[in-house]
Amino acid sequence: MVRNAVKLLARQTLGWLPPPASRVAGRAALDGGTPVRDIIKRGVNGFLGLFHLRLSRIEDPEAVLDPAMRSLVKGLSVKEHNSRENMDAIYADPNLMTHYFTPERLAFYRQVRGRLLRLAVEPSDVLDVGCGSGHLLAEVKKLFPSARLMGVDFSPESIKVARRLNPALVFEVLSIFDVEKLGRQYDLILCTELIEHLEEADIALEKLVAICRPGGAIVITVPHGRKDAFLGHFNFWTPESFRREFRKWQPYIGEFENYLFIVIRRR
Repeated sequence: MVRNAVKLLARQTLGWLPPPASRVAGRAALDGGTPVRDIIKRGVNGFLGLFHLRLSRIEDPEAVLDPAMRSLVKGLSVKEHNSRENMDAIYADPNLMTHYFTPERLAFYRQVRGRLLRLAVEPSDVLDVGCGSGHLLAEVKKLFPSARLMGVDFSPESIKVARRLNPALVFEVLSIFDVEKLGRQYDLILCTELIEHLEEADIALEKLVAICRPGGAIVITVPHGRKDAFLGHFNFWTPESFRREFRKWQPYIGEFENYLFIVIRRR
């Protein structure tokens, strides 16, 4: 725990690793350069967040239009940032579609769809866990038009957004830690940009494996740990560290842009 905390502090405070392109848009909302004291303050807040502590709030957070970045500029700890209450606030924010779902972020979903195409799978049931706005599930519908698709997320506000944007798809409020309540198994399970936000990622993956049908696949994406510098994350995996931590499932790990594309086959 301490080793990871020190590693995160070094990244954020000393600028050891640059932020990935997917985070640049949010940081750009700070309007042209950040004082060194603020960089240090964020780094220290990220470190203290691992222990559920924080420094005093940074001034004028409302100037940041990206709602995800704003919650960090306010000085929220990692745990607070990833709470259901804060996720609801992010998804209810009036700037969500203009300053969070940027063209770059929407392109990410198309990239994932392209990667899924290469897996040569023909699922009859697809579950998107941590579906957020439902953008990815809408892309998956283009690949598998006859499959039964469903998205779940622990944030009621995100499900409201998903249903509004994709009225033909099925979405339900459900945490990744409760997916067994669905009472069924799936040929393809998607879990993109979620487990880096979880303190108990190992338990979450156990839950996904349990509801994956034998012969099926679980597809996970996470930011590349060598490039990720986002203070709202608990976990910063490299291909080597992810493979080592979850070796019992023999994951395939590829890379694209600033992300890891991980596939676990259910035997």
